[in-house]
Amino acid sequence: MTARKNILASVALLAVVGGVAWQIFRSRVPDPIYEGKHLSYWLERCDIQPFDAKAAVRDAGTNAIPLLLHYMQVKDFALKRKMIALANKHDLEFPFASADYWRYRALFGFIALGADGKSAVPELMRIYEVSIPLDSGFRVLGILDFMGPEAKEAIPLLLRVATNSNLAYRENAVHALGQMHVRPEVVVPALMNCLKDSNPYVRQQAVRSLGEVGPSAKAAVPGLRELRQSVVHKPDLSMRETIDKALQKIDPIAATNAGIAVTNASPAQ
Repeated sequence: MTARKNILASVALLAVVGGVAWQIFRSRVPDPIYEGKHLSYWLERCDIQPFDAKAAVRDAGTNAIPLLLHYMQVKDFALKRKMIALANKHDLEFPFASADYWRYRALFGFIALGADGKSAVPELMRIYEVSIPLDSGFRVLGILDFMGPEAKEAIPLLLRVATNSNLAYRENAVHALGQMHVRPEVVVPALMNCLKDSNPYVRQQAVRSLGEVGPSAKAAVPGLRELRQSVVHKPDLSMRETIDKALQKIDPIAATNAGIAVTNASPAQ
């Protein structure tokens, strides 16, 4: 048997074993029907049929949550990663998608589900705590961010992640805190601390999030004015513009006193 045939045989064997395991595990997870097809079918096509996939999720409602949580927990075990790498090296098609493929579909599904997905927040927090791959935790933060106030019970987790050593985690947690619109007494001090973050992107995101909090973030005005003064002569004006817009939303009078022309423009995104 040639080397290529050995590779094909290995991939085929893993496909059979993996397929049986996948069907056994998935059979325990509810998979609602939409227009005669399972929700999993529509989610697998969310890239090419996004409107149909969203409709399928919304039709399922909270019954979609078990499947979405299942997708969030798919793992790429060492053997699977090796077989994917081997198949790619020899231009072969591997019959099973990576864990990231499924986690993306979970993210898509939770975004489509919107506020109806709030009952999944405790389990999403648990998944974050036990997640090893970077992408798994990153996807959880994305879902919590999108849910906004519906994910308010995750605020303690987000406050902790806002000091995480990982830049991507930190920046996403800071953004999510600005979307909560609740508990300003704990959110605002945390965002004020982030104005001193070592990374400029996190600092700028903290400014935006304070602006999203609005008038309840008045305690941050002195810090924002100080930060504005420190960047006023720098060539990159984006930070100053971000601070100006945040101050306008938090305290128009303070913005005027800082020499900022108050406008009725839409909030910065």
